[in-house]
Amino acid sequence: ALDHLRPHYAPPAGTVTIQELRNEYLEFYKAKVDKGQRSKRQYQTLKDRTNHLVPKFGMTPANEISARVLWDWLSGMAEKREWVQNTLKRYDGAIGQLFEFGRKKGYLAANPLKAPEIQFEKEEALEQTPSQAPVILSIEQASSLLAVSHAENSKRELLGFVAICLFTGARPEAEAAKLVWDDIDLEDGRIYIRPNKSKNTASARSMEICSALMGWLLLCDQNKPLIPPALAFRWKKTRAAVGLPNIGDLTRHSFAS
Repeated sequence: ALDHLRPHYAPPAGTVTIQELRNEYLEFYKAKVDKGQRSKRQYQTLKDRTNHLVPKFGMTPANEISARVLWDWLSGMAEKREWVQNTLKRYDGAIGQLFEFGRKKGYLAANPLKAPEIQFEKEEALEQTPSQAPVILSIEQASSLLAVSHAENSKRELLGFVAICLFTGARPEAEAAKLVWDDIDLEDGRIYIRPNKSKNTASARSMEICSALMGWLLLCDQNKPLIPPALAFRWKKTRAAVGLPNIGDLTRHSFAS
């Protein structure tokens, strides 16, 4: 009973800001990577998903963050960015992991993302909906996606990325987004998804560059990066310009069909 009550009255071990807490946790996690207990990809994912906390709450003492304010900010960001349910769940998990580390270190009495007052809303927001058939692009939609990417390439620089996703079925975020021109052999007609750029080691592979994909790649400026900065934002804007849903993997689903 005492252990159950302790989080509600135990004083924090010291005042640590959320930015300091994040820095310490990332150092702790990086040490696990160095020991081979975690992967570099897991570390980078954790770093990316907790990065949004710093501009908003960085100077806030970790033991003063309100569960209500934190959840409203996170769920509001999900609504603003039109996250799918699983994306919100992953961010909630990463940020909750950070605060759980702080709780175990004694920097705060309880994990705010586990506070009873927000659990009902969280469960509703994260509740799994019945699985639906994946969205498949029609030939007209795929053609429009390529046409818009080509027309807007001087501004968005997405033609290579879109063409690779459409004609190879590469995972947009986990694979295609990490490619550079050195991964593409135009002479031999192969694209190499190397182990450090695949979803996992078993997914590493090479893929043939079909004649259609070759034609689109030759239209790209190879003196510029294959994948532009702020890819997620540009990719979302391009899909919206074609009237496509905000589903990042729709090209992969369409290729597999």
